[in-house]
Amino acid sequence: MIEKSKLLLISPSAAQVKAARESTDLSTEEIALLFGLADGSSWRKKEIQKAGSNNKRLLKPMEYEMLLLLSDTHPNLKIIEK
Repeated sequence: MIEKSKLLLISPSAAQVKAARESTDLSTEEIALLFGLADGSSWRKKEIQKAGSNNKRLLKPMEYEMLLLLSDTHPNLKIIEK
């Protein structure tokens, strides 16, 4: 069971999403498939935010938690094998 206090539960910026994805060493195509998206261009939209833009395509807080776990960059949690 995960303690709620260990979760970040934040809405990430496009730059945070891109940095975390790059830490996975996965391409936008590969990460898109893991997250159930059609293709890499769907994922790239999550990594782009123009000044003054209110991009609604960013990751949801729990999606970002999973991305941080996949990239092994979550500050409080780590995936381990059973």
